Amino acid sequence: MAKKIIWLFMLFTCGGVLFSQAHPYADENKLSAEMAERVVLANSVKDYPVTPGDVYTLTYLTSGGSRAIDVTVQSDFSLNLGVFGELSAKDITYQELRQKIENLVRRSYPGSRPRLVIFSTGVFRVYLKGEVTKAQYVNCWGLSHLSEVITDKTTRFSSLRDLEMRSDDGKTGTYDLFKAERFGERAQDPYVKPGSTVTVKKIKRLVKVYGEVARPGSYQLLEGEGLPELLAGFAGGFTAFSDTSRIRVSRLVAADKPEGRAFYLDRNDPLYKRFVLGNLDEVYVPSKEDSLPLVYFEGAMQIEDKTGAVSESEPGSDVISQKVPYRFVQGQKLSSALQELYHRFSAHSDLKHAYIVRVGEKNPLPVDIEALIQHYDPKNDIVLMPNDRVVIPFRQFSVTVSGAVLKPGLYPYMPGRSFKYYIQLAGGTDPQKNVGGSVTITDVNDVIQPPTRIIQPDDKIYADYNNALYHANQWAVVIGTAVSVTALVLTIIQLSH
Repeated sequence: MAKKIIWLFMLFTCGGVLFSQAHPYADENKLSAEMAERVVLANSVKDYPVTPGDVYTLTYLTSGGSRAIDVTVQSDFSLNLGVFGELSAKDITYQELRQKIENLVRRSYPGSRPRLVIFSTGVFRVYLKGEVTKAQYVNCWGLSHLSEVITDKTTRFSSLRDLEMRSDDGKTGTYDLFKAERFGERAQDPYVKPGSTVTVKKIKRLVKVYGEVARPGSYQLLEGEGLPELLAGFAGGFTAFSDTSRIRVSRLVAADKPEGRAFYLDRNDPLYKRFVLGNLDEVYVPSKEDSLPLVYFEGAMQIEDKTGAVSESEPGSDVISQKVPYRFVQGQKLSSALQELYHRFSAHSDLKHAYIVRVGEKNPLPVDIEALIQHYDPKNDIVLMPNDRVVIPFRQFSVTVSGAVLKPGLYPYMPGRSFKYYIQLAGGTDPQKNVGGSVTITDVNDVIQPPTRIIQPDDKIYADYNNALYHANQWAVVIGTAVSVTALVLTIIQLSH
């Protein structure tokens, strides 16, 4: 008895401390950690309901010493207090029962310092049925919430907004676990009671919301709930970018329209409040950015994948021309758009020779994008207009071959090649004009480069005219022609006399 009194005193004074497995009385009753935690909670919370199967210990002092009585709550909520008689604890909390019993003992034994504590909590069963994985009994205790009864037992068609709980006395209540979780309405997730039956219904209307709302997702609607409850309430309201004048409802499942249909609604239109949403409807709230004017950047733009990564293009590789739409606000200039899109340009982009095709303008507007990016001057910036087309030409990678070759001209650039590769493309040097393959190489800025240099885009290769015999033959032809002409002139003069 002394051990039990000491243990009860420790339980009452320590409150939230779990039972120690080293305590002799705890060892004697083999209380599990879960049971010990339940006892601590039941003793400490204000609303623990008296539950059939609960075991309480009542201690008090008499002239003959301390006394302790174990009291068990029966299935009909009655308690036998021995010399203090019997009483009913139906529909009251442990704290209310405690005050009631301790006052009863004080009246019988003044100065007895009575104390009622919970020694162990009762366990009862609740029957679960309806749209669940299977109908079954679920073990509960006094602090089991409705939400705990259905955890891991629902299907994807289970409704969480109109669960029915019928108590053993025939009273039925309907509860909305979505509101309990979403808005913290604790009354919607009550404690279950012994002998109750919980019925889970099937979802009747499930609507998806996306776009410019605070909480996009899928929401179940009950009868009478429409767009205002869905968007302003469940989806958390509109964002600052939302365009509520063009809300779109896509009806994917409709008996009269197998292919589906779309509705466009204005939040300020009376129809917005009256519109009836159907099962599996999708509601899209567009962004104000969607209605901003567009310009298009097209031509030598790099490819951007769904993740936003831009693929790199090596010189000489295939480049795909893209048309990139860009939304802007009134008065925005080209330079600000370039700050967002500069990563889409590559070595293939001829930024110096870009131009803008503008509606109403006969001729394109030339623009040096390279200068706007690297050496910004406000005087060279351009205000964007709706439907402008900013065209980025492809830079032509080529090498010029001229001079004493058989087929002079422009040839495609190939990385890592010497001048000999391009001389061969031009048919080789003309042996009558060039001896030893002598060439002169200049870069894009006309600076002479050594023959050992790897050829770069826009280099110029000139095969020298260095065959002395070729030049002598050319002069011989010229001199011979001159002599013949002179002789002819002299003959004509003689005949005229």
